[in-house]
Amino acid sequence: MDLTTLTEAEFMEHAERAVREAFLAQNFPSIDAECHGRAMAHSAEADRRGKPWLYARAWNRACVASGGTLSEADRAMARTPAAA
Repeated sequence: MDLTTLTEAEFMEHAERAVREAFLAQNFPSIDAECHGRAMAHSAEADRRGKPWLYARAWNRACVASGGTLSEADRAMARTPAAA
């Protein structure tokens, strides 16, 4: 899949799914690297777009959906920076 062609909404959906799969795969070493690689590809794409908060938001959603809790640092990373 070419992440560069996705809209922000599509990107968020795919990134959240990739992160959730990476969370689940942690218990299965045989597939962990593949799932982690997909999640990191989404992180790299968010950085390439100059919007790292997109990946942070997807990570936060996946964390909460998996039963985790967010720290203030997690929330801060997901905020859109104020215009300069």
